[in-house]
Amino acid sequence: MGNRPSVYGDDLAHIPLGTKVLVSDIQSRNGFLPVQYGSLKGYVLEKYLKFVSMS
Repeated sequence: MGNRPSVYGDDLAHIPLGTKVLVSDIQSRNGFLPVQYGSLKGYVLEKYLKFVSMS
């Protein structure tokens, strides 16, 4: 998880594989999506995300 939608952003956290995060916008920015992980907000490469139903 980085602080901006770029591979040059600072790492904010390492999210363990299989952890659920909240995607706040589905419009990609340079291949990144904004997410919330606990109290942290940042960006994750879209290719590392798997979308599942919330129901």
